[in-house]
Amino acid sequence: MEAVAKAQGLSVIQLPKPGSIVDGSTVNDKTPAKVAIKSLVEALHQLPSGSTALVGVNSDNVYAILHGLGVHVASSDQPCSLVSTCVPCVDNTCFPRDEFDNLWILIVDSVGQPPHLIHLRYGTPRMSP
Repeated sequence: MEAVAKAQGLSVIQLPKPGSIVDGSTVNDKTPAKVAIKSLVEALHQLPSGSTALVGVNSDNVYAILHGLGVHVASSDQPCSLVSTCVPCVDNTCFPRDEFDNLWILIVDSVGQPPHLIHLRYGTPRMSP
């Protein structure tokens, strides 16, 4: 993340900021990852129209952040399919713990319109045994 930002002449912003107070506790290296969800989603919603943001998070937050940005949660009536814009859950109990090559691109065209989610995999495709 830092290398990409540096190459583009940008700085990395950590949210919530270390030392800030969230839910009565000071943010530090031991703060649970889920604390970042609300402040990150709020900051992304406040970006001006036409903005592009690169967000790096751990797998514990990714589905909840996407949901906070307007991606709906799948249900038994409407499961996620290969081309749908949805997340399978928001607490990441459904996130595959042995995958480290996921990349999501979320495109928000305009306020009031549903976002479009593109899910990519990084690297060489894996072959099933």
